[in-house]
Amino acid sequence: SISRYIIRYHFDQGVNFEHSSMPSLTVDPPIREKLPNLRILIATIRDLDPALVDAAGCTSLLATAWASARDACAPLPNVQSHPRIAAWRHAYQSLGIPTKKYTSSIENLVKRACKDGSTPRSICPLVDLYNACSLHCLVPFGGFDMQVDGGIGGGDLHLRWSRSGDTFHALDGDGAVLCPKARQCMQ
Repeated sequence: SISRYIIRYHFDQGVNFEHSSMPSLTVDPPIREKLPNLRILIATIRDLDPALVDAAGCTSLLATAWASARDACAPLPNVQSHPRIAAWRHAYQSLGIPTKKYTSSIENLVKRACKDGSTPRSICPLVDLYNACSLHCLVPFGGFDMQVDGGIGGGDLHLRWSRSGDTFHALDGDGAVLCPKARQCMQ
């Protein structure tokens, strides 16, 4: 199971899980008002050497979760019918985000998993691990390098609407991209 793998990795590799160094998360009031039942889990892993991550184990977990997500949605008329994915579509709609144009990361992953003959695309072991967690639980997961992403440098996280001048760093991009407009929900 994914949780056993993470715990085993913790003990085998000596990863330092520090509760006291957890970043805080602030959700802006306009978003909190629209999503009063929103729950966000934050876990921080410090002193992780990516070279020590079990790449084959992460790839295996991703393949297993890929098949599990496909099986969970097989009896349904479409991916959007799964209750957990439908909940995220409802959240997007509550925020005024058009779900035909923008979908959650879990919906995108499961749609790819449900395509005939599809196989997961490995990005890197840590991304594969949180994608496997996301597919296993059928909820969005994300990962951030606290020393690099958005310049937060180990600081706090803030869920808010974007502002003019904000930038976005895509995992598969070549660098920062200026957000096309203000008032988009982003981390």
